[in-house]
Amino acid sequence: MLKDEIRPSPEADVVLRQSGWVPEKPIEISDWVEHLRRDGNEVFPAAEAILRHFGGVRLDHREAGGPSQHDFDVNPAHWYDERDRLEGIEDITGTRACPLGETSGAAMLAVLEDGRVVAELDGCILQIASNWSKALDHFILGQGETLLLAEDYDKPVEPRPWHP
Repeated sequence: MLKDEIRPSPEADVVLRQSGWVPEKPIEISDWVEHLRRDGNEVFPAAEAILRHFGGVRLDHREAGGPSQHDFDVNPAHWYDERDRLEGIEDITGTRACPLGETSGAAMLAVLEDGRVVAELDGCILQIASNWSKALDHFILGQGETLLLAEDYDKPVEPRPWHP
């Protein structure tokens, strides 16, 4: 059974299932976890739960014919050997980060140890949501408010709403 922090809303659940997601079938993540740890990353419980239940999920955004408001791909292999980028996220947020995959074509999608979901692209760090469940609503339904945390790794800002 999925914990509330990662359980999709009923609306997001429908889209995920139509795209082939099966919540009752956790996936094998040992290869990802082993490689991430070898790279110096901590795979804490929040990251492990998301990877185990959503690993391999990929949704394209509607403008590309997909079912989602924003594209995302839960596959941390996109970020093997990118520890320096994660350190930049950790320095800004003050907590450990684990890569989950990518969003917006090239942005690193990561989860923080406290459950927040962030995206990083060229040093710009955005908080997508306070937990995975809300992040799914953001990606799939276009709901929620994105917060800018840093415009550059060296330039943290007071968190404020961000609009593309």
